[in-house]
Amino acid sequence: MKNSILDGIKCAIFDMDGTILESMTMWHTIADKYLMSIGKTPREDLWDNVKRLNMVETAEFFISAYGVEKTVEEIGIEVEKLIMKFYAESLQLKEGAEDFLRELNERKIPCVLATATERSCVLACMKRLDCEKYFCHIITCLDLNTSKSQPLIFEESARRCGAKPEESSEHSTPIASFFFSNHLINPLASKKARRTSASSTKVSFSELNSTPFSI
Repeated sequence: MKNSILDGIKCAIFDMDGTILESMTMWHTIADKYLMSIGKTPREDLWDNVKRLNMVETAEFFISAYGVEKTVEEIGIEVEKLIMKFYAESLQLKEGAEDFLRELNERKIPCVLATATERSCVLACMKRLDCEKYFCHIITCLDLNTSKSQPLIFEESARRCGAKPEESSEHSTPIASFFFSNHLINPLASKKARRTSASSTKVSFSELNSTPFSI
């Protein structure tokens, strides 16, 4: 890949869901699938009602809005089992993702998977797809008791790859680490995060041969 955006990068940090993994449809429809699995008919506005809720809040919504006769804990366990089934059995990589990861490995660029998804789901999926080998570290938000809205998981990912603060100011070259996501966000934007990682981009693996990334 000539004039690659990878030139000079010392660490590649990847989000998982929607970035290297075709999983966003599953997340958008998991509430529907759960309700149907227990004999309930989801309404058209279900996703709008649950998309900002955590697991406990979603379970409480199922009980109040759909009359689900289970405890919050029981619903949580059943939904988690359904989610695990998708990760362990059916979710696939995005087109071009493995080729790109393979190129990074060939360039000796260490890769970190930094995700909000629960570790058991991540490992089940990566092992099934034989992609665990591409990552020197897999870090989840739960591991660090944080979220992706905070810089900690990105800082820790860069630190484990040996990224040096003096190499990663906003305009420095080479870039110490690069964050790849399916969202046009920059979780490394704070001054604190810039001490370890400098840049982020939205991934478009399908355009890899011509324009590696769509920003």
